[in-house]
Amino acid sequence: MTNFDDLAVPLAGDPQPDLRSAVRTADPPARRADDRPAPDEEPRPPASILIVDDRPDNLIALRAILEPLGERIVAATSADEALRSVLHENFAVILLDVRMPGTSGLETARLIKERERSRPTPIIFLTAFEEDRRRITAAYQSGAVDYLFKPLDAEILRAKVSVFVELCRRESEIAWQQRRRYADEVRRVKAEAERDRVSAVLDHIADPTSAYDHDWRWTYINPAAAELLRAIGKDPAAVLGKVVWEEVPALLEGKFYAEARRAEAEGTVVEFEEYLAPADRWFDTRVVPMAGGFIAHSRDVSERRRAELVLRVIARVGTALVMSVELDEMLQRLAEAVVPGLADWCLIDLVDLESRAVRRAAAAHADPGKAGILRDMLERYPPDLDRPTVGRRVAETGEPEVVVAVTEDMLRSTTSGADQARIVIGLGIKSYIVVPLHARGRLIGMIALVSARRNYDAEDLAVATDVANRAAVAIDQSQLYSAERRARTEAEEARARAEQASRAKTDFLATMSHELRTPLTAIIGYEELLSDGISGPISDGQREQLRRIKASSMHLLNLIDELLTFARFEAGRERVELGPVDVAAVLDEVQSITWPLAQAKKLELEVETPDTLPPIRGDHKKVRQILVNLVSNAVKFTDRGRVTVAARDEAEAIRFTVSDTGIGIAAENIDRIFEPFWQVEQTHVRRAGGTGLGLSVTRRLAQLLGGTVSVRSEPGVGSTFEVCLPRGR
Repeated sequence: MTNFDDLAVPLAGDPQPDLRSAVRTADPPARRADDRPAPDEEPRPPASILIVDDRPDNLIALRAILEPLGERIVAATSADEALRSVLHENFAVILLDVRMPGTSGLETARLIKERERSRPTPIIFLTAFEEDRRRITAAYQSGAVDYLFKPLDAEILRAKVSVFVELCRRESEIAWQQRRRYADEVRRVKAEAERDRVSAVLDHIADPTSAYDHDWRWTYINPAAAELLRAIGKDPAAVLGKVVWEEVPALLEGKFYAEARRAEAEGTVVEFEEYLAPADRWFDTRVVPMAGGFIAHSRDVSERRRAELVLRVIARVGTALVMSVELDEMLQRLAEAVVPGLADWCLIDLVDLESRAVRRAAAAHADPGKAGILRDMLERYPPDLDRPTVGRRVAETGEPEVVVAVTEDMLRSTTSGADQARIVIGLGIKSYIVVPLHARGRLIGMIALVSARRNYDAEDLAVATDVANRAAVAIDQSQLYSAERRARTEAEEARARAEQASRAKTDFLATMSHELRTPLTAIIGYEELLSDGISGPISDGQREQLRRIKASSMHLLNLIDELLTFARFEAGRERVELGPVDVAAVLDEVQSITWPLAQAKKLELEVETPDTLPPIRGDHKKVRQILVNLVSNAVKFTDRGRVTVAARDEAEAIRFTVSDTGIGIAAENIDRIFEPFWQVEQTHVRRAGGTGLGLSVTRRLAQLLGGTVSVRSEPGVGSTFEVCLPRGR
């Protein structure tokens, strides 16, 4: 690099000897380290990656993930150790745990960013705590470029780290190439005659270099500076001798004026970074005071600044996509995240190709004054895929579109009339990109990025595509979440309606059962009065008729009891009255109740009871109801043969069996017979009546008493039901 501190010579335009004659009297500059010839090839040592975590096992895991990158990994177990490492060397990226004892990750990041040398180092925060999501904003404010949650995806982490490693390496390459270019330039210039030394150096510097007098007039412009002036529409030859503010007013508005004045006033070299808006370029500028004025040397750092800008935009995009699950709010945050970094304004549309419907979900503009104009235009002219609008081709092909240089004719062809064309042209569109949003193989929307300052290129398209890919995943997840939430709400509403209907049904069954039971009890009572001859003598024929009345009444009463028991179960009101149950007595009652049923079908009813059976602890009425239900069911489906009831002691339980020689049950129906209202005979004309609740109620009663009900059956042979009830204490 040329040492401008040593070029204390008058420049062209000064009332002194011309530049070439002045060079002859100037002392030769001292040789600097930068003047050493650069090697032919740049050395490529591994980049350094700093991992910081107070837990050794986490450091081991991070090292295992990052080792495939082949870079140098430095581990630190505390904030102090990490800060010492940063003091001694530069790192391509720092992976920093948020929660550490003593100095936290956020405070450590702040300390790192306070130091000028380590300020550019990118920091990725790592955390395993859900509550740390609230610190995302604080993390980015402290200088972070990304925020990852554990457990980490190894591929994603390596990909993110490799980006920063490559960025670091590219910056090193650029610096090395710059040093080599300077070295080559210096070697070539030094071969020339001493009298041409200064002029030749200035003419052959690859970066823009200009000289100014005390009145801010150009006195010298090297070829690189001349090329820059031509790029912003200025003639280098015409501006020589002119005041810089008259030709490039942007230099007066930025840092150039203030820093150059300070360099002259203090007599010292001043370095600063400056954005030249007309050229849309960033420069590292070095102002060297000279006799009669100063020299300004500018190095183009737009590529580095652009890479940093992309990283910041990607970080803001990532934050926008996780800050909200509400789709429109998330997309508005996304549009605002890319403005003004990637675009002067951004539009996001959601598309349904089947219905050709398109909805403008978000819009943002960098200029508040034009934001209102944009908003009004979008309300007056909503997007429509059936009109020749921007993005129509993207929706039809699914491929991105880049228009490097927009013309007024292009804008007129994509608007709906002269009025809209006038508004769009007034927004000052220079270039635009439209990228599709794809999710699970289908187009779900588009993102349009519009620039009023510069022309987009392939690198801009790559960044826009990356943003679109991230956004598409987030949109798809948000839509899935909304659909799931709607489905869950609908399911909850349907379940509530079903529960309400079930309660209404249960209440209806209970009410009707009670209403039927009252007159039925009276019928049974009057039948018993008549049978006992209290109202007078009766004939044998009348007694048979009364017997049938009682049998039918008892059958109906049993059905009502089943309905009442089922209703109590459904309402959760069935209670158990525990006490000692005499098994033999229960079997006698069951036989008495079911004997008439068996006699009516001319079946044998056998009750096998051991001489001694210990009592069980349970509910007498419910044990009786269980057995009556099973025996009644066996009689109902048995046309000939017998029904056998038995009980045996099994130490901890009493096992009851009810066997029949009836029609049996098919294997595929074994589990279904315990479902409410399901019956073995599913035809419209059934041989046996009933509610279909008997077996369902039986199993529920047994389970309520801590027991079980099982069945074995063979179609055409018969069935055996077993009830196992614990003896208790």
